[in-house]
Amino acid sequence: MSYESLEKQFERKINEMPREELQSFGKWFLSIKGDLLTFYEIYKCIETDEQRDMFLAYLYMYAIVNDKEEFDERYDQPLFSMAAKYAGIDTSKCM
Repeated sequence: MSYESLEKQFERKINEMPREELQSFGKWFLSIKGDLLTFYEIYKCIETDEQRDMFLAYLYMYAIVNDKEEFDERYDQPLFSMAAKYAGIDTSKCM
């Protein structure tokens, strides 16, 4: 999914979500963001805070748009690759 398409769908979705649901989702996402950085050891590839933030932002938007309630390193490799590409992370050096 292209970033532009994801962003449009994300904006539409968060405008439709009840505030409580959005807050609950945000708390959940914050509680797992460390795990997301350890999947595939992506943290080894991240060079800047901006890359980390962009990587996590992509995953957050994707999760909201697709009602994704869990991430699994066995199945989400394409998603993590797209998030890394969006964030400008060169994964060839660390994976």
